[in-house]
Amino acid sequence: MARNFRTALVGVDYVRSFVPAYGFGGTMQNEELTGRLQLPLARRVTATTGVAWRRNDPLTDVDLPLRSFWLEGAIGYAATPFVRLEAFYGGTHQTIDRPGGQTDRNRFGFQVTTAKPMRIR
Repeated sequence: MARNFRTALVGVDYVRSFVPAYGFGGTMQNEELTGRLQLPLARRVTATTGVAWRRNDPLTDVDLPLRSFWLEGAIGYAATPFVRLEAFYGGTHQTIDRPGGQTDRNRFGFQVTTAKPMRIR
């Protein structure tokens, strides 16, 4: 569900699914909660952020549950209608119930995004 508040865009989603895991040998019950926010800071500058939490639980006692948390954000500048410059951050934290089963990753960077609208006939 996404909603506009004047110039800000706010979105919240919840998904629950049951997915067969052929590689692991069983079915996984997945739950995910995601939130997004996009705000204009100036005429050509916008900030976007997102946060997500996910729980993967096996329906058998053999496999282990996995917990994941994502956080991302970006500040972008629209140089032209077709070119956008962005500085971004992305962080991930995952935990599984076993020794050494915790992973943390952080990414910082800069990207140039280009897009050109086209008409499909």
